[in-house]
This record gives sequence, C-alpha cells and structure tokens, in this order.
Amino acid sequence: MKYHEYYMMPYMIILSLVAGFGMYKLTQNSLKWAKYLAYSCFYLVPVIAVIRIYPARWLTDTHLLPDELYYSDTRESLIRAVPNNSLCIVGPDPSGAIFFYMLHKKGFGVLNCADMIQDFEKYNKYATHLYWYEKECAIHSEILTHLEIIREVGNFKVYRIKKNKSTN
Repeated sequence: MKYHEYYMMPYMIILSLVAGFGMYKLTQNSLKWAKYLAYSCFYLVPVIAVIRIYPARWLTDTHLLPDELYYSDTRESLIRAVPNNSLCIVGPDPSGAIFFYMLHKKGFGVLNCADMIQDFEKYNKYATHLYWYEKECAIHSEILTHLEIIREVGNFKVYRIKKNKSTN
C-alpha cells in the first residue's frame, strides 16, 4: 500500500462516524469551550491532511511522476505510440500500476531494474511493446536485440518487441 493508500479512502466515512460518536461520548459532560475545541480539531484533521499531501504530490517539481507522464503533451505522445489493445511491458515502476494508469495501457509491470531480464523472458511471448523509463536504468544489451525502438519521449523509450518464429 506504499503507493496506493487512496484505496483506504472509502473507510474514511465509517471511521469518521465512529470517531464522531466517540467524540460525542467524550464531550457529553465537558465544558462548552472544550466541546468546541474537540469538534474543531476533529474537523480540521482532514483539512490538515489535504494541506500536507496535496502540494507534495501535485504542485511541486517532484510530483512523484516522470515529467513525460505528468505533462499532457508528452503523455499523449507516449499513449499514441502503441495501439490501445496491445499488451505492454512497462517499467521500472516501483508502484506496479501508476505508469499503466497514466499510459492507459495493460500488460506486465517491471518493478525495478534488477528484475528486467527475468520479467522480459517471462512476458515476452505475450507482450507486443515495451515502455521503458531510461532515467532509472538502461535496458540490458541482451534484451535490446529483441527490440525495435518506435518512439522516444524524454527519458521514456517505446519499443516494439520483435517476435521470433520460435516464440508464439
């Protein structure tokens, strides 16, 4: 859940109701100013969370996405490089899903550079294209012999996987 904590957001409604009921019980016999302070703190928590998370994720130069996926013109160029119905190998993406989401593609993710050779051999017979973020690491020369570059956008390279007659 390191990169996907947003999946927990539906539970916020239930947790808010439980916390609100607990606050009600705690402040039932308190002074009026203590009640206002407790409820103010309760409602400020989500606001403070947004102030803490939102700018760091989307409004700074380090928006946790490669620039090629963050900006719409370069992202669209990458999306259009490959037909939408093609299965792709995408990586290295430590989240396992963010690159797929931004590229509107499906296929197989490579989590880190060290797994590339093993994952390429495993998914090569199914995938037709490879999206590779070269800022993290270059593709191993052994794998490059199976690839044909079709687009380069910044640090992203898009390859067509050459199919051997023995690979079906």
